[in-house]
Amino acid sequence: MIRSSYDEILGEHTVRDTNKVLEMLREYGDNKNYHPLCALLDLSAEKDATISEQINIHKSIAKYVEAENKAIEFIGVEELAPIKLTMDFGDA
Repeated sequence: MIRSSYDEILGEHTVRDTNKVLEMLREYGDNKNYHPLCALLDLSAEKDATISEQINIHKSIAKYVEAENKAIEFIGVEELAPIKLTMDFGDA
């Protein structure tokens, strides 16, 4: 099971976390090392988890690990001159 390596990955953070909700969840589940992201990772490693479920779980975890890129809106692009691109793929 993945859970045994959580302490190695997260170190003392899991034991000394001061977040009250996380402490409550750890007490309720009687697991001092509980972390919701790690629990999700456990679910994705289940034998019966489909590829779609695994992808969705990893997408959920990624939201807490990497910043999400947002779309950029260009205002006034009508005023820009058109750009001509030429690509040279060598000998054709």
